[in-house]
Amino acid sequence: MTLAKTYGYWGYTGLLTVQGPTDTGFDGDAVNISNNGYGLTTFQTKRDDTDIYLGAGWFGNSRTPDGRSSYLGTDLLTILTYHFTKILALDAGMAYAHLADGVSGYSKGVIGGTAFNSNTARDKTAFFYKTPG
Repeated sequence: MTLAKTYGYWGYTGLLTVQGPTDTGFDGDAVNISNNGYGLTTFQTKRDDTDIYLGAGWFGNSRTPDGRSSYLGTDLLTILTYHFTKILALDAGMAYAHLADGVSGYSKGVIGGTAFNSNTARDKTAFFYKTPG
């Protein structure tokens, strides 16, 4: 995943990992499962009922260069589903993440060297919706 600069749907959250509705390409902070070779430790949980999805996660690195945080951040995700019919539904939700300075986004890859996204902690919020098709 690091070589291909992809991450896949391996996590439960919405900004540091992605789900279908948050996989829009707008977010350079999403990490792949290895955090581009820096290693990753994560604790995640989810609740997935018929019409509501809740996800939460804590993310940390196993090793980072001096001067960078080993903590990547926390990520929260809520998705509500409204069913118009049995086959037509609308997903809408919100994702919030507190990001530290150790995030190496999937788009940084390892070819030509890895890089970190930011040298400062910040908060990020995304609102989204998705219809089938």
